[in-house]
Amino acid sequence: MPECTANKYNNCFGDELYADDSGKKYCVLHAPISVRKKFVLEERFCEVFKNKLKSFEFDFSGCQFDDKTKFYHNGGRDVKLIVRDCYFYHTVDLSNRQLGFSDFSGSVFYEGINFENSVFYNKAVFREVTFGALACFRGSIFHEKCEFSKAKYSELDFEGCEFKADCLFGFMDNIEPDKKNDRRMFDVNFTSIIIEARHTVEFHMCSLINCAFSPRGEGFLVISGSTLKNASFANADLSRCIFLGIDLSETFFLRSKVSETRFNECTFYEEKSLTTNRIVIFEERFLKNVKFYRDKGYDTFINFGLQRSTSNESLEETYCALKNNFEVNKDYVTADKFHFSEMEMRRIIVGKKYVRKENVSIFDFLKYFLRINIFSFYPWYKYVSGYGTSYSRSLVCIASSLVAFSMIYMFSGLPKIKYVIGIPNNFMQTISDFVSSFFFSLAILLPGISREYLSDVELAMTKHLSVIEFIIIWSLIPLFVFALKRHFKR
Repeated sequence: MPECTANKYNNCFGDELYADDSGKKYCVLHAPISVRKKFVLEERFCEVFKNKLKSFEFDFSGCQFDDKTKFYHNGGRDVKLIVRDCYFYHTVDLSNRQLGFSDFSGSVFYEGINFENSVFYNKAVFREVTFGALACFRGSIFHEKCEFSKAKYSELDFEGCEFKADCLFGFMDNIEPDKKNDRRMFDVNFTSIIIEARHTVEFHMCSLINCAFSPRGEGFLVISGSTLKNASFANADLSRCIFLGIDLSETFFLRSKVSETRFNECTFYEEKSLTTNRIVIFEERFLKNVKFYRDKGYDTFINFGLQRSTSNESLEETYCALKNNFEVNKDYVTADKFHFSEMEMRRIIVGKKYVRKENVSIFDFLKYFLRINIFSFYPWYKYVSGYGTSYSRSLVCIASSLVAFSMIYMFSGLPKIKYVIGIPNNFMQTISDFVSSFFFSLAILLPGISREYLSDVELAMTKHLSVIEFIIIWSLIPLFVFALKRHFKR
């Protein structure tokens, strides 16, 4: 006896079979939309669907639904709803429902689905589901484990959801990664989600593009091995958030609590040059070149209102929190890079008062430029020791200063105090003079010895130079000691 092509689901209805153009035969429940139109089965399908609901039979696996044969379900916390491998060609509205066990594995929602403010009292399974349009779970509550493994999405909205059990979003992928969304702020929205204690919401090996997260509660948000692009973790408490093996170069952390966030084997965008070695978070790069990122479709930062409230002060706070985080976890190399960025923000803040006015003149800009590059402590702190991160640079500056003053003393006519070596010829005479000058430079640094040496010096210019040397070298030595201490702290 012929069987329905979809008999594997064990929910076929009736003995009559209807063949498609390829010869495959289906019962009225599993007949594709094209077959139903061919044999005018829409009313018959709706009748079978309603009868199954009245009989409390909620297994509709393998079915197809469109505008004429819409899927609906009134819910029920004790009802077991099985809708595997279904095709929905209309918007499915299951909002404000109380749902029991729900299995939508392998189904395709072409026009979106709405679970807003629904409550899942039992396990919810959305394994290998395709959300072709908006999948709205806003305000929903998951009492038991839920799974979205290998799901494909266009837009996901979980704002305000409450997770009272573990939830796994594994191997999810965006089916339109290059799509520019003009209707919604985020393609993946997990803002204000609540995760109960002892439970975890995990994103493993997912592609999360144009997404936002701000978890609350005592549970953990774990993001491991995933791709984050244009991701916002702004204004969030991330103290119970764990990032494992993530590229965070396109992630916003502005005004978030990150001092206790765990970063394991994560990568950041680094800026390296002769005088710079630091990590630059995305909001700083975005703020410097808004037009470039807007043209590339990175509108989240602007739409979320962060650009207007972003300042060097807020960036400094974020860098400071990230630095403290890595210092607590004894990753001093990364902490130094965040420390460098923190000090860079302070350097810029020092000169900002000249360019915060509405009408900035060329003289105001000149004052700003000189302030952040010459006439303040921070630029010299940067050039001399890399904000305390490079003891070798400090040591080079000290040695260079000693050599420079030795040369000045030698050519300024410093009296021959004591020769260390003989004078067989003019070249050796020059070497001997330089060595004497160098020892004189060293002696200047020690107050007791310098008084004795200077008492033999009659030139006023040399005495003035020695005072300048004393001030400069003793200004450099603490920076060297501080950088050396920071290095051995690693």
